[in-house]
Amino acid sequence: MDQKIIDLYKKYTKGLVDRREFLKELATIAGGTTAALVLLQELEAQTVSKDDPRLHTEYIRYSTRVLQ
Repeated sequence: MDQKIIDLYKKYTKGLVDRREFLKELATIAGGTTAALVLLQELEAQTVSKDDPRLHTEYIRYSTRVLQ
């Protein structure tokens, strides 16, 4: 794999570039969006840990009523 791709992925995982910028630069390096998406799967960059500090998560409860 090209060192430019590996370096870009490292920048992404360290939070130095956001996902949109990462995909844009990866597409440029790879020669197109389709190639970038294939590389993305290979890098497993689409998986984000549930504990990633960039995410805000919460449980939401909704009250419901059964209609008859």
